Amino acid sequence: MIHSQRRGNVTIRINHTATLSLLLCSLAGAQSTDKTPPPSGVTAGIVEAVIGNGDLLPARFAKILALPSDKAASTKSALQTVSNYVDELRAKDSSIGEAGCIQALITLKPSIVAARGSSGALAADADETGEFTLRGLLNQTYTVIAIGRFGMNAALWLEDLAPSKQADRLKLVRPIISCYDPNSYFKM
Repeated sequence: MIHSQRRGNVTIRINHTATLSLLLCSLAGAQSTDKTPPPSGVTAGIVEAVIGNGDLLPARFAKILALPSDKAASTKSALQTVSNYVDELRAKDSSIGEAGCIQALITLKPSIVAARGSSGALAADADETGEFTLRGLLNQTYTVIAIGRFGMNAALWLEDLAPSKQADRLKLVRPIISCYDPNSYFKM
């Protein structure tokens, strides 16, 4: 739960620690010892975001993680909780909301990058134009997570990829968390 009192960064750290714990537990659950069939499918995609004037900016060098959806439910829920928390912070105070948003992404990034090696997880890196290729997709639904920067913003994208859509180009264009970060506190 979000503490109703604001005590500078203490509230932010307490909530991010709790959310990060949820995420780490859910990612640990995604690591299984099941023997899965050899990888087969490939899907191409792009990570970008719509900016104020309607243009799209690529998320250059974003990190992409695809988890089998049956193993990603708690991760997806934890990320949505972080998104809701950032929205609540912004509603109270926009400057604290932006600081909390950046802190959330800085805190989440190592866990997302580390989960790229978990069983059943697929990983890719976007190039300088935001393009990426996921290789080894099985005939199942995946939850795709991307974290990166576009312009002077840091962001996290979350999208489901159904088997019927794996032949189509995956477009991640609406981040669930996006922070204005002109000082580049969030590093790729």
